[in-house]
Amino acid sequence: MHPLKKEDGNWTKISWDEALDITANKIRNACENYGSQSILYYQGYGARTALRIINRRFFNLLGGVSTLYGSICGGTGQAGQEMDMGVRLSHDPTDHLKSNVILIWGRNPAVTDIHLWKIILNARKKGAKLITIDPVSSETAKRSDIHLQPAPGSDGFLAMAMTIILLKNGCLDEKFITNHTKYFKDYVEFLNDYSLNELSKITDIPLNELYEITRLYATGNPSSIILGWGLQRYQQSHLTFRFIDALAAITGNIGKTGGGVSHGFDEYGYFDHQYALDVQTPNQRKIPIPIAGKSILKMQDPPIKLIFITAGNPLAMLANSSRVKKAFQSVDDVIIVDHILNDTADVANLFLPATTFLEDEDLVGSYGHNWISP
Repeated sequence: MHPLKKEDGNWTKISWDEALDITANKIRNACENYGSQSILYYQGYGARTALRIINRRFFNLLGGVSTLYGSICGGTGQAGQEMDMGVRLSHDPTDHLKSNVILIWGRNPAVTDIHLWKIILNARKKGAKLITIDPVSSETAKRSDIHLQPAPGSDGFLAMAMTIILLKNGCLDEKFITNHTKYFKDYVEFLNDYSLNELSKITDIPLNELYEITRLYATGNPSSIILGWGLQRYQQSHLTFRFIDALAAITGNIGKTGGGVSHGFDEYGYFDHQYALDVQTPNQRKIPIPIAGKSILKMQDPPIKLIFITAGNPLAMLANSSRVKKAFQSVDDVIIVDHILNDTADVANLFLPATTFLEDEDLVGSYGHNWISP
């Protein structure tokens, strides 16, 4: 409830006037002695709202600071879909009401996405077949028409097996392939190196089940695929997304109402970013978030001297937490804005309490739909 500063390893309550003076002095010191890019502005995903965009404006007006790029969450899948289609654009959840087959892959919306789950149940009442692919017997799987349990991490091979079956049975949308895809023949040649028996063993899915879900997906017309975050927790998992995208493209389920391969939404997508003034600092330094600890320790010209953290808990969330802790301890100052003294507060020397959503007047985007919430 109060700003805190660390003295001799202990937190002490201070006034907001003192806290803001300390913050301003630390920022000024970093800028004057090392340059503004010696400041790392770490904005996590805890509060991605319209007004939080203005945070970037402050740091851009300083002359540009070091910031983060990439993701430890949905970035791998998003990157795969961007490689295929230029941009990741999911279908609006209500569009699944027009699907005849809904394939939920690596996701448990009955628990994690109750808004979408209600729509899926309505689609099922209208006659849509619901197929869940998940190694775990989730609540979603229990209420599906078919539940496939592949070996963990074999999802890309499962998509390849389904594509081979489509090719063998001529279940292709030749017009879509000709007009809207590249490298189809190369992909077919690549698949020739694999047999269905081999892929069945890799995925731990019997051949008859592979044929059954492929038949349902191919004849759904339209059939939609809803992807989860579980698919991204493996090395080279962007390829899994690309194999699944190819499955939809070959059957003409891309760009079709009731079809598509839907993953996530850009929670900032409907907000106007011009007020952040990113154009003023096009050359600001960016640090890859998956290896932030390693990058901070190696950073020179200038080194990172001040880390300003909002809406995140990097010491608990980032990979190789011991290296992240070492990196944060190596800088002169760490300022954290949060509701509680979390793990990262252990290496901070100034804590600024933030308001909660219940205390804010703001607009919030969503990871899972196209609505903006006040």
